[in-house]
Parts: sequence; C-alpha cells; structure tokens
Amino acid sequence: IKGHVFCSFLALVLVDEMKRRLAVRGWDLEWNDIRRDLEALAEVEVREGEERYLLRTPLQGVAGKVLQAVGVAIPVLRRKDATCLMCGAKDFVCPQSPFKSLCFSDKL
Repeated sequence: IKGHVFCSFLALVLVDEMKRRLAVRGWDLEWNDIRRDLEALAEVEVREGEERYLLRTPLQGVAGKVLQAVGVAIPVLRRKDATCLMCGAKDFVCPQSPFKSLCFSDKL
C-alpha cells in the first residue's frame, strides 16, 4: 500500500510539473492528447545480418512539444549500431548504468 501511495503521489507531482513547464511556454495541451501521442512514440531494433539499427516512430501531435517542454532530447529517427558511447556495451546493457538495462549512450 505504501508503495502504491508513493507512486500515485509521484505521478501527480510529475504531471503537475509537466503542465507547469508547458504553461511557461504558453502551451495548453489536453491530457488525453499528451497520453495518446506519447504512447505512440516507440523505438524498434532491426537487425540485418551483423548490422543493427534503431528506428523511432515519427512524432505525432503534441509529443514533440511535451518532450521539448520537459527537456528530453528527441531521439533521431534512425541510429546505426546501438552501442554505449561510454563503455562500448552492446544490446542495451551498460555496466555503468544503475539499471543494468538502460544504456547512458543517449545522455551524451
């Protein structure tokens, strides 16, 4: 129960902060539009022989504005050879990441 209450409170705080940052830019976006457009954003790994590519779906609707307002860099549409720039790890496992399944290469 405590964890659920904490997560619910954190979600409310994050939504409030996102709405505040959008308002600072003068953007009054509907919550349903934000959710729909962010849920449509995805990244897919494609392999062709030894070559690896990451493909991102095109941004829809208000997704670009939301990411810009909260300070998240929009990934490029296509990346070749998804390798961590910090440690050289492949397959999205970076030993320098505390999450072990998230590579920091996009943070550089």
